[in-house]
This record gives sequence, structure tokens and C-alpha cells, in this order.
Amino acid sequence: MLLVLSLGGMATGILWPEVGLLVTPWTVQLLMAQLFLGFLGVDFRTLARLRPADTLEVGLISAVKLIVLPGLLWAITAWLAPELALSVLLLSGVSTGVTAPFIATILDANPNRMLQVTVLTSILVPLTLPGLVSLLMGRHLEIPYSHMARLLALILLPPGILVFLLKQYTPRLVLHMERLAAPLGLALFFFTTLAVIAPFAGQFTGSGSGIMLSVGLASLLAVVFAACGLGMSCLWPRRLDGLSAALGLTCINNVLVAVFAARFFGSDPTLLAVVYMFPFFLILLPMRWMAKRLKP
Repeated sequence: MLLVLSLGGMATGILWPEVGLLVTPWTVQLLMAQLFLGFLGVDFRTLARLRPADTLEVGLISAVKLIVLPGLLWAITAWLAPELALSVLLLSGVSTGVTAPFIATILDANPNRMLQVTVLTSILVPLTLPGLVSLLMGRHLEIPYSHMARLLALILLPPGILVFLLKQYTPRLVLHMERLAAPLGLALFFFTTLAVIAPFAGQFTGSGSGIMLSVGLASLLAVVFAACGLGMSCLWPRRLDGLSAALGLTCINNVLVAVFAARFFGSDPTLLAVVYMFPFFLILLPMRWMAKRLKP
């Protein structure tokens, strides 16, 4: 359903941009509402319950997700195709998506581990992603670090804090809200994609090759993310669950990147973030199969 709505929102924004432009001014608010619904299923106290043996695993996955992998992919892309380096950096450096714990239960991965990685990377990404952009692309951009960090913090922190307070003081209300989270979240996903794409509709309609390039690059990145996670388990088989590591690197908050990129960086990184949804869903089953093959 997410795949259909992503395609529908993108198509509507490209074919009828005047419709999308009506909701474009509310892009940040739409994403905040979407994240609020996603955070309803997240227990933010999970980090406080980390066992010492698990801390290293969560820290390693998070460090690879936010620092190591985006840095390496940026360096390779800057060497081979410099015009794509920023797009790759943004998509690879964002936090793990709030749907990761749910998908982990479907794939027989570790949902608690995904919950911990999601919480930690969501807290850190307002600092790490603008920092990487400023450090690696600072010579080519004139956007201050503080502006980028402020936008990401504005999008991520208020919904997370509100959900935390509601769970503390009105847990019954949260239970009722969770029942509405799925249908409301799907509608918000459609309108957020529509709002992000509409301002760039003119560039997309005249560039079918650009869309195909974005789909191809997104597919390649999804394979690389999954392979890195599975590879981490080969290096440390007794401590790291390969499927959980692969899911933590592959299931990303691509809509956050789309909104962030649309605000600061233009159409190319925005389109890459939107179309990433397609290869992500396609790679889940092969990723699960490969993880079982790699288990000792």
C-alpha cells in the first residue's frame, strides 16, 4: 500500500502540480504529523533498558548508518559521478525509519534491536546529517549548518517529545490513537509525497531519463545498504544479527530526506529519496533469504 501511495503521490504531483502546490506550504507539518503517528508505536525508554552486551551492537549499527556508510558512499560517488554525490550522501546518511521495528517482526529479525537503533539514530540525525553535508560539501554549498540542523530538529523532536509525554500521562489515549495511526498515516504519506514533488513537476515531465536514473541509483543503494548489513554479521557472527543490521541500514526515513532536500537542495536528491521506496520493498525478501544462508 505504501508503494502504491508513493507512486500515486508522485504521479499526481507531476501531472497536476497545481493540486500539489496547494499543500506544499504544509510539507513540514504533514511530515511532523506522519512522524507523530509513526512514533506512537515506539517506546523511547528502550535505550535506557539496553544491556551492556547490546550497547556495542546498537552503537555499531548506528555509527555505520549515520557516519561510516554515508561517508564512504559519498567518497566513491564524488570520484565516479560528482553530480550525484550530494544525493547519495543525503539518502545514505538519514536515520533508520520508524517502520523498522514493524518490518523486523515480519522478517523474523530482532524488533527490539530495530527499535533501539531507530530511537538512537532519530535523536542523532539532526546533528550528524547537517554535519556531514557541511564537512563534505561545504565548499559547494552556502547553507549554514545551523539552518539544516534546525529544520531536522523541528521535524523530529516535537512529535517525539509529544508522544513521549502522552505515553507518560495518557497511555489510554495513545492506545486509541494507535488504532487510527495506520489509515491516517497512509493518507499523510500520499499528501507529503504530493507536496514534495509538485514544485519540481516541470523538471520531471521533461526528463524521463532523470526518473529512470534515480530509480536505478536508488536500487543500487538499496542493494549496497543490505549487503553492508549482512557483511557486518560475517565479520562478527556471534554478536551481530545480519538481518537486523541489514534492515537497520536499508529501512530509512526517506520521506524526511525528501522534505529536507526539497527545502535546501532541489529536485535531484528529492526525487531519489521519493523513489527509494520501490527498491526497498523489493529487496526485503531476498535480504531475508540471504541472511538465512549466511547464518552459521
